[in-house]
Amino acid sequence: MKSTGVVRRVDDLGRIVIPKEIRRTLRIRDGEELEIFVDNEEIILKKFSNVVDLGEVSNKIIGVVSSLVGKTILVTDRDIVVTGSGDYKKKFVNRKISKYVENVIFNRTVSVEKKLNYNELVDGDVDQHSYLIYPIFSFGDVIGTVIMLSTSSDISEFDVTISGVIAQFLGKYVED
Repeated sequence: MKSTGVVRRVDDLGRIVIPKEIRRTLRIRDGEELEIFVDNEEIILKKFSNVVDLGEVSNKIIGVVSSLVGKTILVTDRDIVVTGSGDYKKKFVNRKISKYVENVIFNRTVSVEKKLNYNELVDGDVDQHSYLIYPIFSFGDVIGTVIMLSTSSDISEFDVTISGVIAQFLGKYVED
């Protein structure tokens, strides 16, 4: 564990302030949930992700759909690619999402690029893909995305529909 050298006082309500620089570096946003762990005398805060809990279910559904449509499918939370299926799975899983994907989440919209285009889907990786990014909504908030990508210009309306089905299923799964 790495020390930041930052020391904070606990107030009379038991609160501490996480410095802005640390929140920015770790992409902790206002209202975001943190999970609290205790290990001996250490308190560990970890960003909470509902999508991580979906790992097994996500793997099954995207595995089936990926083989059906012949494209790589990724599931992200608001920070990283949580899981994937298809040829490029290993290249993307456990990598931080790019600012571009963060903007799709922030704007709460579907983003489709049907032509081959250079875009950064994960930090530091610009590759030529056609892709679509579909937000996963749960309780009215975007908790992540379904990303379908291809190395040819073949993203179709069916791909958009099936990605929407995956996103809606995962969102409802979290709600139940």
